[in-house]
Amino acid sequence: MTTTHRLTVMKAFFLGLALAFTVTACGRTLIFPHVSKCVFDADCADGLTCVDQTCQVLVDVDGGRGGKRFGEPCDAGAQCESTFCLGGPVGSFCSKPCSGGDAGEACPDSYACKGLLDPNAVDGGGARVTLCAVPQPLLCQSCSSDLDCGASGADSCLGLDGGAFCGRDCTVEGCPPLYACEALADGRHQCAPQGKACDCGPATVGMQKGCLGARNQFGACQGNQTCQADGGFTACNAPPALQETCNGVDDDCNGKIDDFVPPSCTRTVGNVTCTGPQVCFATAGLVCTARAPQAEVCNYADDDCNGKIDEPFVDALGRYVTQADCGTCGNDCGNAIAHAISATCDTGPAVPRCKATQCAPGFYPSADGQLCLELPDTLCQACLSDSDCVGPNSQCLTIDGVKVCGRDCSATSAYPACPAGYQCSAVDAGLSQCTPVTGTCTCRTATLNATRACSVDVCKGFQSCSGTGPTWSTCDVATFNPEICDGKDNNCNGQIDEGFRNQTTGRYETAGNCGFCNNDCTKYWSPTLQHTTGACDTSLTMPACMMGACLTEVVAGTTYEWVNVNGDTSDGCECRRVQGNLGVDLPDRVPSSTGGASYVDENCDGIDGVQTDAIFVSGIATAGGNGSRTAPLQTLAQGLAAMQAQGKKY
Repeated sequence: MTTTHRLTVMKAFFLGLALAFTVTACGRTLIFPHVSKCVFDADCADGLTCVDQTCQVLVDVDGGRGGKRFGEPCDAGAQCESTFCLGGPVGSFCSKPCSGGDAGEACPDSYACKGLLDPNAVDGGGARVTLCAVPQPLLCQSCSSDLDCGASGADSCLGLDGGAFCGRDCTVEGCPPLYACEALADGRHQCAPQGKACDCGPATVGMQKGCLGARNQFGACQGNQTCQADGGFTACNAPPALQETCNGVDDDCNGKIDDFVPPSCTRTVGNVTCTGPQVCFATAGLVCTARAPQAEVCNYADDDCNGKIDEPFVDALGRYVTQADCGTCGNDCGNAIAHAISATCDTGPAVPRCKATQCAPGFYPSADGQLCLELPDTLCQACLSDSDCVGPNSQCLTIDGVKVCGRDCSATSAYPACPAGYQCSAVDAGLSQCTPVTGTCTCRTATLNATRACSVDVCKGFQSCSGTGPTWSTCDVATFNPEICDGKDNNCNGQIDEGFRNQTTGRYETAGNCGFCNNDCTKYWSPTLQHTTGACDTSLTMPACMMGACLTEVVAGTTYEWVNVNGDTSDGCECRRVQGNLGVDLPDRVPSSTGGASYVDENCDGIDGVQTDAIFVSGIATAGGNGSRTAPLQTLAQGLAAMQAQGKKY
């Protein structure tokens, strides 16, 4: 490759990188759901709820998933979708931001967009916001504080001629005739009479002030009245109070929104109908919460709406008595008792319970049948009575003048056949017991090499009659209880996971159990694909798996070594070179003239060539570079000059 061509390739490479890092894109997926009509939730697609006879996304009302909707009662902003809880005439409600102008976000009917201090701010501080508020037409009504002019705090009590009277916020919505929107020192904007007086006179003809309308069967609403030329005000133009409905509006003007009890609703499937309440979700409308009828299942509910709960699963006393629902729903006797092969629902107790009728080999039912207990092995252990022998139907026998435990070996015994060195012998009361073939449980020369069961803590083992004397050996539990890595003392020697866990530090520090049991680091990297193996990093507080050393291999008598050039542990050691080759790597042609691979990094230094022999040029390099890979030059001309000056090869 020529010097110029090498520099050109390098420049193209860096320009490609520049484009790769400069060109970015972002976007958003817009979802336009198909609007469909409905009566019940079942009529809607998954994830949608029937509200106002339209399938739509529904947000929980109790401040859970997304918070409460606009118009619903609240105590704090955190309960609302909008995060704004605003005062109303009677109690607070969830509001939402609004703005003026044709393109602004308007408030629903019967609400006004008002400017006020952020209700979430502490001690009255914070920025001013515009929120939808319940309008209270109290303009020019006498007052003693701002709260006399409206619960939202947006309308202020102003000092005017003749006393203190209510203004009205005009941050978004303008003022009526003969009022001016005045900016107050604290940032508020309030409608105030142009003549600074709320009296009706020649100069204020046409001016409006708040009033209370006529009362009907539902209540009385606030409105306005206008100053006339005769010196009096017109009748109040307040709208009539209406019967309250579910719409997020105070229809009857009692200061409460949607304060009524919705009628019940029904859902029918086939010929079965369930009745339930409707819930008012303010502007979202009424939602039927009646259950959809279905076949009765055990869940403490009346699924088929016949007035009875779980009737197929209970008896006349209301107790759950089936095999799959014994005592309670879901208590399946088929898997309720560990190690039980079969069990039944025992209806004898006041509360039915599962009772094991057969246990797995090595276990037997407890006296009340509620457990499958592990069969104890007390053969030849000293005893005073049958109860000392613990196992079912095992007896305390007198053998060779010593009272020792036998073991049941009758046809119905829970135990398997007698162990080696024992025989099944008929004893008193018609029972058969395992007894020693030697006729004694005592360790003596005649019984040398005999064995008997023993235990250490919860570990079972055996003793053998051995040694000079002879005597019973120490209980051998290790043979039957090998230690495994599971966080337990399997062989009852007082140590946990010895052989897997550093008993001094208490940590798991081996490659096969790194940090915790069975975390095998060798499984994370493949010697064949990634040319490395996993190792356990014990320098951490909790050991963790890390990539181990790169591997070597011999091919046709030549030793190669793998190198992690890109520093990425996920692909292991990705570059192979002749062992020790750091400086031999002639740049390849483009494309290869021999049909072989192009741009092969023979010495695994990250480029096709040797870094110390090359000058680097980049179209996005900053000024002042020296031509190295980390500080490239900006132009080919600079590169050519530097190549000659520094004695580089390409």
